[in-house]
Amino acid sequence: MIIQLHKTATVLDSTKIEDYIECPRKFFFQYILGWRHSDPNVHLVFGSAWHAAMEVLLLADYSIDSQAMAYLAAEMKYREAFPNEETDAARIPKTPGYIKMALQRYAAQYAEADRDIKVEYTEVAGTVPIAKDKVIYFKTDSMLKSPDRDYWSLEHKTGSQNSQNWRDSFSMKFQTFTYTHVLNCLYDNVWGVEIGGAVFTKGKGVEFIRLPVRKTLPMMASWLHLAEHFYDEIMKDIDLLLKQDPEDEAMRCFWPRGTACTSYSGCTYSDFCLSWPNPLRRIHELPVGFKVEFWDPRAMLTEVKNVINF
Repeated sequence: MIIQLHKTATVLDSTKIEDYIECPRKFFFQYILGWRHSDPNVHLVFGSAWHAAMEVLLLADYSIDSQAMAYLAAEMKYREAFPNEETDAARIPKTPGYIKMALQRYAAQYAEADRDIKVEYTEVAGTVPIAKDKVIYFKTDSMLKSPDRDYWSLEHKTGSQNSQNWRDSFSMKFQTFTYTHVLNCLYDNVWGVEIGGAVFTKGKGVEFIRLPVRKTLPMMASWLHLAEHFYDEIMKDIDLLLKQDPEDEAMRCFWPRGTACTSYSGCTYSDFCLSWPNPLRRIHELPVGFKVEFWDPRAMLTEVKNVINF
């Protein structure tokens, strides 16, 4: 065997599948090798902090006392990655100070609209089948019930620009289909998913937007075929990987897609793709500024309050 697979290689969730769809070679570097930047990603850290705050508000109410508790939960999560408050200025607007301001505005905007929401669960994780003997892991922010909607999910997302592209991106995301699939497996009369977007902009503060993402049963049936297809493609690439040799001219699996190299601030791994036709020759040379850290979707089961395995 040329490469030793980590135990997480075949453990899949929406994030891993979405990254494979975006670029299989990115999947290889990030999830097969576990290569990640050494420095914390401020966008991911801030998003986790905002999620922590939103859970507090949903479970309590939108009062001033609840806002204070929500802020403390967010700051605690944020300080796990960035303990030094003196460095916050370099990360504006992705800082606890902006969260504190945003919670006040959020409560003012949604307290009345959310008054009749019944919270079934928050922070739910588990496994859900996509085909016979094939499951993926999931984590959803909430499962709610409303008089006018029956069962639905409010999923919190943070952004840096309230652009049309950002708003439209959620309609076909693999993740939003997974949220709906989980709801359909658990409840009858599912309304769907709503994205609770919070856009933080330096100088402008925060803007909130809620985006309905609803799927018909035929759409979900089509997605299940798609989910199984990419599940199988990942497994095929893993099988091919075990047959590759570092001396081969090129690695003939996990091919680079080449369509997302410049997305956002650029792909973390694009320089490697340009320089290494066969990255297996370099897997024992960890690049400067990187660390080895494997994402294990099973870890979510120990981090949430509720676990559901279908």
